[in-house]
Amino acid sequence: MGERGRPDDAPAPTGAGGGSGKQESAILSIQGRLTEWHAMDPAMREREWKRLVEWVVWLFDTYEFGREYRLPKCWPDHPGLVQELWVLKCWREALYTTDTKAGVTNGQRAGALAQHARAWHNELRAFVAQIKYYAPKCLTGHTRSELTEVWGDEDVIARWLDADPLGGVAAPNAAAVGDDERGGPEAVLGEPTMRARLAGGTAEPHPAGLLGTIASFGHWWICDLDNGTWQRVDDARLVEQLDLLAEGYDDEDDTGDQENLSYMQNSGRESDAE
Repeated sequence: MGERGRPDDAPAPTGAGGGSGKQESAILSIQGRLTEWHAMDPAMREREWKRLVEWVVWLFDTYEFGREYRLPKCWPDHPGLVQELWVLKCWREALYTTDTKAGVTNGQRAGALAQHARAWHNELRAFVAQIKYYAPKCLTGHTRSELTEVWGDEDVIARWLDADPLGGVAAPNAAAVGDDERGGPEAVLGEPTMRARLAGGTAEPHPAGLLGTIASFGHWWICDLDNGTWQRVDDARLVEQLDLLAEGYDDEDDTGDQENLSYMQNSGRESDAE
């Protein structure tokens, strides 16, 4: 099965699934990668295509895709649908097995796997709801819509290469933006922001129980009692000391959150009093 609009000997995109092993291992910790269709040799592509078709036949009947034309029968004519179904197939096969000796049907392991299976089913329903994205007029039969392809259009590709990935939009002024609740580069955080981080689980007290010391988004933060703000620790020696103190402590006790919240409240009152 060749890709739409491309000859079989067309070069594969270098940025899709490429890169060195070191780069990939830095991105994902999962062993192995999904094989791109364009990277398969003809024999492998034919074998995997047959397996996908057989799986879609099972999927179509099991999940009643024939009801209300949920999956158009012309799905092989839409490369986007092929890619989506391929991913759903690989994902499901990573969760389910036909080996009754290796599989589980109850207990803690089954419950944990069931949570992932629920996510798969949620994604399946989301996929069905978005089929019109790929095949807007094919629910009752294949209808070729207006389709513009760019493979081989050197003018379009050149224009894309010359485009600015930032869209001409300047970076935000950090001083104007204020506190960044997503762990941005700010060196000072207000008390409400740190409170929200503690409540949301993106910040936690120092495991050694140091009041006014919190870890958040890879940084240590110390409360400034003079103004009630939280200062990011950038001093390398102090960071090292805080790291050493944190080693060996059990940080599962959540009482530190309450103590630090109380610490912030008290520091705020002291600032107000001054």
